[in-house]
Amino acid sequence: MRASIAVPGLFTPVLHEGTVLVDGGLVNPVPVSLARAMGADLVIAVDLSSDILGRHLRTGTALEAPAGAIGDWIRKLRDNLGTVLPGQLRDEPTMPSMLEVLASSINIMQVRITRSRMAGEPPDLLVAPRLAHLRLLDFHRAKEAIEEGHRAVERVIAAAEILQTAVGPR
Repeated sequence: MRASIAVPGLFTPVLHEGTVLVDGGLVNPVPVSLARAMGADLVIAVDLSSDILGRHLRTGTALEAPAGAIGDWIRKLRDNLGTVLPGQLRDEPTMPSMLEVLASSINIMQVRITRSRMAGEPPDLLVAPRLAHLRLLDFHRAKEAIEEGHRAVERVIAAAEILQTAVGPR
C-alpha cells in the first residue's frame, strides 16, 4: 500500500525484496491491458485523472487541513514545499509553487499515458470521477473522493441504461 503513493520527488520509493517500488500509475495509470492479461473477460476501468489538468488555474478558497496530527503534518508539508497556504484566496492565476509544478508535471504525464494506453486497448466500461477539486496532499478528504466515486458509477449506470434503451436488447 505504501508503494502505491510513492511519487518521485515527494514520497520515497519502497524497497521490497530487493525491488524498488513506486506508484504504478507512473507507467500504467489505468491497467486495462494488465487486467486482460490476467484473464478478465470484462474490464471496468477507473480513470482518476480525467479532469485534473489545469486545476491550479482554478480560483476559490483552499480547504483547511483537518485538526490534529494529520492536519499538522499536511500543513507542515505544504509549508515546507511552498504551496499556497490553506484558506488563501486565489482570485487570479499566480506562479505555481514547486509542489504544484511537480504535481502538474506528473498529472500531465499521467493523463497522456492514460489516453495513449486506453486508445490502444480501451476498457469495456470507463468510470471517470471528477476529482479536480482535490489536491495532491488531500488524503484527509477521502470521504469526498469516495462519494464522488459513487456519483461517477451512478452516471455510468444511467448512461448504460439510456444506451440499452436506445439500442434495445441484443
